[in-house]
Amino acid sequence: MKKLKISALAAVMATVLALSACRVPSQSEPETMISNTDTTASVAIDTSVMETSVPETAASETSMATDSVKKIEPEKLPGQDFDVREELFKLRNDVSVKQVLVIRCEEGTKGHAMYLVKENVEDGKAAWKVARECDAYIGLNGPGKTKEGDTKTPLGVFGVRTAFGIRSNPGTKLMYTSITPDTYACSCDKYYNRIIDSKVTGHKCPDGEQMYYFSPEYNYGLATDYNPNNEYGKGSSIFIHCMGVKPYTGGCVAIPEDDMRYILQDCDPSIKIIIQKF
Repeated sequence: MKKLKISALAAVMATVLALSACRVPSQSEPETMISNTDTTASVAIDTSVMETSVPETAASETSMATDSVKKIEPEKLPGQDFDVREELFKLRNDVSVKQVLVIRCEEGTKGHAMYLVKENVEDGKAAWKVARECDAYIGLNGPGKTKEGDTKTPLGVFGVRTAFGIRSNPGTKLMYTSITPDTYACSCDKYYNRIIDSKVTGHKCPDGEQMYYFSPEYNYGLATDYNPNNEYGKGSSIFIHCMGVKPYTGGCVAIPEDDMRYILQDCDPSIKIIIQKF
């Protein structure tokens, strides 16, 4: 970590030096530099040379080019249009919301999860307390989902449609969908972005996941309300689920099974999920 900080500092210093080298000296600078010479004549000659060597127009253009060097802000990803702190502040004052799961997208497919619970402090005011935190994995192509199959994790604030699991209900207050061999996360137009029972719907679901055969990933999970209108092609089946053997997901967020079970046991239907790139 120390090496990384030193490298960053070196990069900043190199940029400053580069800008200094490109800057056109003002007329006062040569006089100051040359005034240390022994003769007045040499001052006049050197100053004259400096005045004629840099035409006024060239100096202006160079100055304008130097002035145009500004810090370039990184381009925002789809959904990265809000401040997490402001959102937490709003949710803190929303009496209907009692828990928030914050997913921080980091480099590559790495992430970090913080489960926050609301507690009352002095004067009846509420505050967020970190009840649990753990490592996480996100989509193979990072954050910023826009469409089906891009293997990106969406950014934004989401609610929860249902909890689910191959394992039996751990005692959650949420609606719990038990995963059987007939359960599919459907990507077909008719039932797009929904968890269905093929026996009940009669839909064989050629496009989608037969969830029962994805263990340990679907041992426990939360189905978010990403794409609430189930718009075909926008992206489907964005879950918070258990980690598997791969250090990435197809667009979901994966956390350790113990942490997933803890959250299910503790949360209620008011829980919100914030996914953001920091």
